[in-house]
Amino acid sequence: MLLLDEPLAGLAAAERDRVGALIKQVSADVPVLLVEHDIDRVFSLADAVTVMNDGEVLVDGTVADARNSPRVQEVTSGRARMRWQSTRANRRRAKTCCCS
Repeated sequence: MLLLDEPLAGLAAAERDRVGALIKQVSADVPVLLVEHDIDRVFSLADAVTVMNDGEVLVDGTVADARNSPRVQEVTSGRARMRWQSTRANRRRAKTCCCS
């Protein structure tokens, strides 16, 4: 098994394409576990995916499952982050109010 932790981070577009093609080629003969934030690249490489956010598994299934998941779409569009920040700010205010 080949374990890869963000192999595309910091690479230019052309390098990302070359490394992505290499990962796909290697995965034909060797199981690959890829941790990567570039979800579009992951979708183009993977046969199966587990999408996580803040330690929570959102989807564990096929690329189609992940693409069609409203939760994954929400997280990748940034709406979940905005809601999390708002919730966190509200909790902080609530704690401040309760503690003062």
